[in-house]
Amino acid sequence: MKDIFEKVAENNGVSAKEVEREIRKALKKAQANPDPQVQAFWQKVSPDGNEPDLEKLIALLAQEVMMSEKPQEQFRSVC
Repeated sequence: MKDIFEKVAENNGVSAKEVEREIRKALKKAQANPDPQVQAFWQKVSPDGNEPDLEKLIALLAQEVMMSEKPQEQFRSVC
């Protein structure tokens, strides 16, 4: 995961720490979405309500997108 953050950081002229910070901010915003479908997804990802591990979350999202017939709609539904 560190390599991915570093590559994204390099492509955007920021630090890997900043990339991780921004991902965590986006994660918190997505978790606050009141839509019942979105909340069901987050309950599946983190049943205890704690912030999920980023590596596991990204792997799960990638899997969800690959299995979806409409990947763009699937991703938008969790944000």
